[in-house]
This record gives sequence, C-alpha cells and structure tokens, in this order.
Amino acid sequence: MGITINHACELQGESRLLNEAIADFSENGARREYASWLLENGETHRANAVLATIEAYQSLDPKVLSPWMAPNLFQRLRSRPLNESWKNLVGLPLLQALCERSAAFNHKDISEFKEALFSALAPSLALDYTAASTDPPIGTSRLWGEPDLPEGFDWPTIAQTSNWSDCRDDLPQDHPCSFVGLFAFQDFSETVLGQRLPEHGGFLIFSIDEVHEVGIREGVALPWLNQAPLIRTTTPQELVNDKLGDGVNAPQPIHDIIMTERLSLPDASYGPFSDQIRGCKWGEPFFDLYQILQSASQRSIFGMGGYLHGTTGSDRSPDENHRRLITMRTHPDVGTLHFAIPACAMHEGNIDEAQCVWLDWDS
Repeated sequence: MGITINHACELQGESRLLNEAIADFSENGARREYASWLLENGETHRANAVLATIEAYQSLDPKVLSPWMAPNLFQRLRSRPLNESWKNLVGLPLLQALCERSAAFNHKDISEFKEALFSALAPSLALDYTAASTDPPIGTSRLWGEPDLPEGFDWPTIAQTSNWSDCRDDLPQDHPCSFVGLFAFQDFSETVLGQRLPEHGGFLIFSIDEVHEVGIREGVALPWLNQAPLIRTTTPQELVNDKLGDGVNAPQPIHDIIMTERLSLPDASYGPFSDQIRGCKWGEPFFDLYQILQSASQRSIFGMGGYLHGTTGSDRSPDENHRRLITMRTHPDVGTLHFAIPACAMHEGNIDEAQCVWLDWDS
C-alpha cells in the first residue's frame, strides 16, 4: 500500500480552489468563488457551509455556524454528514471556537487578532503510520524498510547531516545514515497542501544516532527528481550490524503512511510568529483563546506542511517565512526530527534549503 490519505475534497479540481480560499474570508474573494463553484457542482450543503464561514468571520456570531456544527435530526436526514477533514480545512471548528468567545474582548482588539490569525492559516497533513503487510511499489511514500534511491545516488553519510548538537564532527564522517522515509510529491497531488508542492520528485529523510560517546541524533532531508529512476537499495552492512547507535540505526520494518488533511496555525505563543500575531504569549490577553483555537484546529506535531510545533511547546521556525517540511519519528517507537523549510523553497521543491531545527529523543 505505502500511503493512505484521508482527503478533504471530493470533486476533481476542488483542492486547488480550497487552497486559494484557506486564508481568504473577505466578502467577495476566493472563498466566495469556491462556494459558487460548489453550488454549480450540486454541492449546495457544502456551499452554504462555506458561505456561513464568511458571514461568521465578519460578524463573529456563533449562531451562524450552528446548522453545520450542531445539525438537528431533520438536517442530518436531508444532507449527508460533512467530511471531518473538509470541515477542519474550511475552518468551521476554528471559527465556532472563536465566535463563542469573541464577546469577552474589545471589538477592535479581537478584530485585529482575527485578521492576523486567519490570514496566516495554511493546509497541512497530519502523519501517522502502521506496520506494512506488503512492500509498496518503488517510488511510493513510506517509512523505513529498504529505501528507493535515484540511480547514481550515493548513500548519505554523517558528513551530510545536520549539526544541531554541534558535535557531528566527533563522529566518523563517512559512516552511512539510516533510512527513515520517502515522500513522493505525486502522492499528495489531490490534497490541498499538494497545490503548494511540485508535481514530481520528492524527498528522502535519513538520520543517525550515536549513543556511546557524544550521545546525539542528527538528520538530513535530501531531494530526488523524477527524471532519475528509483532503485530499491540494500542497506549498508555497517547499519545492519549497528554499533554506533547500539542497534537503533539498523533497518526497521517497513511502515505504511497515513495522512489526514488538517488546517495549520502558527504557534504565536513563542518564536517569530508571536510578533506577527500579537497577544498570544503567556500572560497576554489572547493566550487562553489561542490555546483553544489550536485545539480546535486539531494541530499535530507529526506531519508535513503547515507550521512546526515543537514538543517542548515552542515553535522552532527560524523566522515567519519558514514552514514545516516534515516532523516525524526516526524509529517506529522513539525519536523525532523537526525539519523547517522556506515556504517558497517548498513550493519549488528546493529541499536542499531544509534544515533540522529541533529533535527529541523519546517524544
């Protein structure tokens, strides 16, 4: 299998329109165009829900969203239930949480907060995984197992990894790294995030653990282009008989990826986004509200695209122009690497600009 995606959109071409509408709650912008398109395609119930998000954003009246957030029996009988991923991406739970609490704030303050927050919304994919029953086809997104490497691609070594711990040079530079995962852009073409990714190619994640001397974990994200055929490659013997990581770097059983489309908010309680969306730090007026909104968005630490969320509770983006490339485990049970990348570099597939910005040993 390799990868399963819980899609938000149901119609061909819809994900492109929703991508354009994600952060646009203006009266006559991309979101209203998306609602009109849904109406033209017979999706009256969803079209009305999208129109309600515009009205709720403008009025902050929680009653506007009640037909879609708490439908009565009659409405459930006449309309099929809304896809949960779709509800999340159009912002229904987020807006409901905001509207229900907006009266506690000064109108000018809540309006400025709302504008800063909603203009920053972005699509993402939450990441989960399960043990694979069969080997997926070559080039399919997946975790662990034997990697599919481009023809002529040299197996990555420690010299290519991040130096987050500032002691990488104490390790043997030519030692091979452990394969963690392959992500093919074409697997995400029908997602909303996929509209912000290249059509072809992808990236590979490798990592290394050293447990005896310096006690570090480092990682690297490497691009691959679709022009180069992929070849399933045998793991080097140094990793199979792993002494550097006391077995942690040895090949792990292959796992299928499960992705779920989610709305992503930057962490404004810390880091660069606290200057962009003001009032969300500890002790500031919007701190509690922002935590509620993060919960309503069902944010996920593990995932691709959108914004980083460090397991320490702090955002680790270098600046407000960076986004999450991937946050994932390095081993099925322990270890996490967080990779950031400039938003424009991700759109263009310049994975070389990605950097490891945080790691966790057992999260």
